[in-house]
Amino acid sequence: MLRWTLRGDLAPAQAILADTAAPVAADVLAGIERTDERERSSIFSATAGVLAAYNSDAVRQAAANPNFDAGRFATCTDTIYVTAPEHKQALCAPLIVGLLEQIRHAAYEHARNHAPAGPPMLWALDEIANTAPIHDLPALVSQAGSQHLQVMIGLQDLAQARTRWGEHQADAFLSLFQTKLILTGIADPHTLEAISLALGEYDRDTVSQTLGQAESEDWRAHPTHTDSVNYQTQRQRILTLGDIARLPDHALLLQGNDWTPSNSPPGTKPSHGKPSPPPRQKRKRDRAQRRAPGSLIYRDKILASARLLCVSWR
Repeated sequence: MLRWTLRGDLAPAQAILADTAAPVAADVLAGIERTDERERSSIFSATAGVLAAYNSDAVRQAAANPNFDAGRFATCTDTIYVTAPEHKQALCAPLIVGLLEQIRHAAYEHARNHAPAGPPMLWALDEIANTAPIHDLPALVSQAGSQHLQVMIGLQDLAQARTRWGEHQADAFLSLFQTKLILTGIADPHTLEAISLALGEYDRDTVSQTLGQAESEDWRAHPTHTDSVNYQTQRQRILTLGDIARLPDHALLLQGNDWTPSNSPPGTKPSHGKPSPPPRQKRKRDRAQRRAPGSLIYRDKILASARLLCVSWR
C-alpha cells in the first residue's frame, strides 16, 4: 500500500478489488482515478503523510506480522502502553489514532452484544492534542460512558484544544468531562477564566464601621460622637484567575458542580481563606483500586507533563 501511494499507482489495488466482492471500494478508486490531476495529487500526498511512519525499513519489518486483535483486547484485562518521542509525535499520531479507532469500534461492538461486567475500559491519553488527535473527540467522550468506555485526557491548557479541535468544541471541554484536575502553572487566560467561571461565585459578607466626632459651636458643650456599622453582601468569584494560576501546594479537583483541593478532605477550607463549597459526594467505589479490563494508556512521563486532566467518569 505504501508503494502504491508513493508511486500514485492505483492499478494493483484495482486488480485486487476486482477479484473481491467490494464494489464500493472499487468505485471509490475509480472516482479518484478520474479526478482532476491536481486534486488527485493532493489525495495521494495526504495519504502518504498518514503512512509516513512506514517509510522506515525497521517499522515495516516490525509490522510485517501483526499480532494484535482488537476484538480480543476488548474482552480481556490486558494493558497497552503507547510511547512516542517528542520529535516523532507528529509522525506517530496517525498510527496511534488508527489503533484507538480500531479498539473503539471493537469495544462498542462488545458493549452492544454483552451486558457490562466489571469496570469499563480506560483510555489514559496524555498530550492528546499532539499524540492522539482524535478528530471527533467530543463525540467519543459523549458516547463512551454508555459504551462501557472511560476516557482521560491530559492537556497543557485549553489553548491546545482550541488549536486542534476549534474554539467552540474546546470551550465545551469543561462541561463535556465530568471530572477535571487542575494543576498549577496554567498561564492561558482563556483557560483560567473558564475554570474560574466553572467554580462559580459566593456571597461574601462584609462589615464596615464608621466613627465620627462633631464639635459644637458652644465651647462649653461636649463634642458629639457617632458610631455606625454597615453590613452588606458582595458577590465574588470563589477563585480568581490568579488563584488558579498559582495554586499553592495542591491541585484542584472538580467533579460536576463540586470542587475541593485534591490533597484535602472534602469540605476542607482552602488556604486562601475563602469559604469552601459543599463537599463532594462520596463515590460508591474507589475506581483507583480497581483494574479496568483492557486499559490503553498513552504514557508521556505518566501524565506528568499535563496541567489539565479531564476524565469522562460520571
